[in-house]
Amino acid sequence: MYILSQVLGVAGIISMLASIAFDTRKKLPVFEMLAIILFGLQYFILKAIPAVIMLIILFIRCIVFFYIEKKYKKVPFFILLIFLASIIVAASIMKYGIMEGFPVISTFIYTIGIWQKNTNIQRIVTLFISCILIGYNVYVRAYSLLIWNIFEIITSLIAIYNINLNDKKTKKGRMLW
Repeated sequence: MYILSQVLGVAGIISMLASIAFDTRKKLPVFEMLAIILFGLQYFILKAIPAVIMLIILFIRCIVFFYIEKKYKKVPFFILLIFLASIIVAASIMKYGIMEGFPVISTFIYTIGIWQKNTNIQRIVTLFISCILIGYNVYVRAYSLLIWNIFEIITSLIAIYNINLNDKKTKKGRMLW
C-alpha cells in the first residue's frame, strides 16, 4: 500500500504540472481537483487524516471559487470567511499534535492567499506553505509530495526573484536615469 500511495502522489504531481501547462480557465480547475483527489488518496493510505480533511475542504473551495470567479470575477469576502470558519471547525474537532496541525495552518493560509488576486502574495504564500509541508510530508512519509514541495519552493523563489525583485530593480534604475 505504501508504494501505491507514492504512485498516487506522483500522479497528483503530474496533474498539477498539467494544470500549469494547460493554464486555461476550463482545464486548470479540473487538473487541480484531480491532483487534490490523488493527494487525498495518498494521505488517506498513509493515515494522514488531518491532511485528508483539509484536502476535502480545498476541493470544495476549488469548485466554489471557480464558479464564483467565473460569474463575478471576485469571490466575496463572506465566502472566504465561510471557508476559513470551516477550516477552524474541522481543526477543532480533530485530535492532533503539532505536526498534524501543519496541514490545517497551510490550508488556512493558502485559502487566504488564493482569495487574493495579487500574484506577488500568492507566490510568497506558496513558498511559505511549501516550506511548512516539507516537514509534514517527511513526517507522514509522503515522499512524492516532498518532491512537489521542493519544486514549488524552487519555482516560487525563481518567480519572486525574476518577477518581483528584478522588476523593482528595473523600475528603480529607470527612475535614477
